[in-house]
Amino acid sequence: MIRDPTSWALCFLSPSPRNQFHNFKSSRNILLLRLSSTKTSQICGMSVETPANKDAVPPDVRLKDPRKAFQMVLAIVDAKWRGPFFFVQGADPQFGMFDGFLRGKTDPKLISWEEDIALMRIAANDLNKMTPLPAFFVICGDLVHEFDVNPLKKAQERDLLRILADIDPAIPIALIPGNHDIQNTPTALAINHFKDTFGPDYYTFDARGLRCICINSQFFKSFEATPSAEFLQLQKDFFRWFDGEIDRTAHDLRTGLIQHAVVFQHIAWFLERPDEPDDYFNVDYQIRQIYLQKLVYAGIKACFCGHYHRNGGGKAGPHGELEVVVTSAIGMTLAVGTDGQLVEGKADNPSGMRVVKVTDESITHDYFPLHEFPTEVKL
Repeated sequence: MIRDPTSWALCFLSPSPRNQFHNFKSSRNILLLRLSSTKTSQICGMSVETPANKDAVPPDVRLKDPRKAFQMVLAIVDAKWRGPFFFVQGADPQFGMFDGFLRGKTDPKLISWEEDIALMRIAANDLNKMTPLPAFFVICGDLVHEFDVNPLKKAQERDLLRILADIDPAIPIALIPGNHDIQNTPTALAINHFKDTFGPDYYTFDARGLRCICINSQFFKSFEATPSAEFLQLQKDFFRWFDGEIDRTAHDLRTGLIQHAVVFQHIAWFLERPDEPDDYFNVDYQIRQIYLQKLVYAGIKACFCGHYHRNGGGKAGPHGELEVVVTSAIGMTLAVGTDGQLVEGKADNPSGMRVVKVTDESITHDYFPLHEFPTEVKL
């Protein structure tokens, strides 16, 4: 049985200047919030306790933000290579998907996300058991299932934040928006809600010599024939920032300021090959070709993605210099049924996360089901 041993949620307060991020666990700057009674859910053949109260104020997970964490450790941006390490990538916990997608429920009063909570709790336990701990944990979008900014979405987000707060405070957390977080065609309202709840929708951080560019991939996917002026301005601002980050990263790689660079995003550039046709699950072809060329030229090694709820990916560039890695879901996975429709993934596509090893010369990775996740990682 997997349990939350204390059923306490941790709310991390701003540390004093003398406390470094990796010392939070022994710091007194921790506020413990007692959750209300728990109840047990069955998922993947295991019993997992989940909080029954969905109205309590959640902790602020942004205090575990890697941009702050790595700066706290060294008091500067952590660009210096310090030897091999690993991190964990996940995607699509998507609280509410079992009821909202699989069962087609639309009445907010009838929608539950106990199964989604149970899987995310297993993921949190998996991370906490790892030796050594990962350098950071990144979730590539679709944190919750509800599209609109409403009480249902906020309740799903509160429960996710509680579980993220149970992850060891020495593990920084990077959160990336997906289409369910900020809508297929983002609005300022949806993006501002994401920022208020989880932090920026795009940003960059350096971790132990690895440049990590976290992007809002909704700006690459056209869902409206005539986008609004508001969207076009948001998109323009994003492209200006992203192009600047690509150029800055190319310079830092050439001059040896950083060792490697990767991109984290929700929608994958492609699912199998760079020249595949447009699909709901990939970036539109024309913009895909433009940016794949830019990323290859800059020397970026990999793009880690989600959205597909299945594993996939491939390589781009004249010599396969850039790898696109598509990671299946922490939450509900997908498969194609006999009628060609999407159905729940089963044993051949289990919920899981990806362990990514970063060495002097390479970035390698393996996907593990949640119930078979490694407790020890050898570099």
